Amino acid sequence: MESDNKRVYGLVKNKKSNVERNNIINYLKNHKPRCFITSSEISDFVIQDDHIVASSVTDLGHNTDVIMKIITLVLDKNASITFTEGNLCFIPEDKPSEIVPKIGRIYTMFRSNRSAIGLSVRKEKGLSIGRRPGKAKKLKLDQFEIEIIESLSQGVSKTELCKNINASRSTLNDWLKARGHFNIEKTYIHTDSS
Repeated sequence: MESDNKRVYGLVKNKKSNVERNNIINYLKNHKPRCFITSSEISDFVIQDDHIVASSVTDLGHNTDVIMKIITLVLDKNASITFTEGNLCFIPEDKPSEIVPKIGRIYTMFRSNRSAIGLSVRKEKGLSIGRRPGKAKKLKLDQFEIEIIESLSQGVSKTELCKNINASRSTLNDWLKARGHFNIEKTYIHTDSS
């Protein structure tokens, strides 16, 4: 994988984390890292032709700008960096236009995994997932309540009313149900012809 003169560093968030160290050692198989460093130590340790191995892109940070700066720093030193999660490698020959999509893919994967873990923890604790049940206090059509009630009472069609208030028919029906106005009776003004 690496030539004999290339130094390999294991990048960890926490130098005391055995899990991170073992992930990196397992990935490298027979090649032992020179030492384990944190992202803040990259500029002090890494020189030309060195190789850094990290478990995840998030070991560099949780901000895309920070991650980009660190990867750029490594590549500017003519060193390379590999992330075992996703088997992603950045080498000095990579163009900046190739770096951003790679980071985006891994970061999206990380966020999805983190969300899934969070949801499973909430399920295990018996907590609800998603929006809280209950009625919304303020709805989009509340500002048109008087106009809606008067128009429907006068026999205006829902389609025409929706055009006037710039809302879809389903939004109007949902609002009528939520506010208890769904059965508004049409009242017609009768004139005596006598």
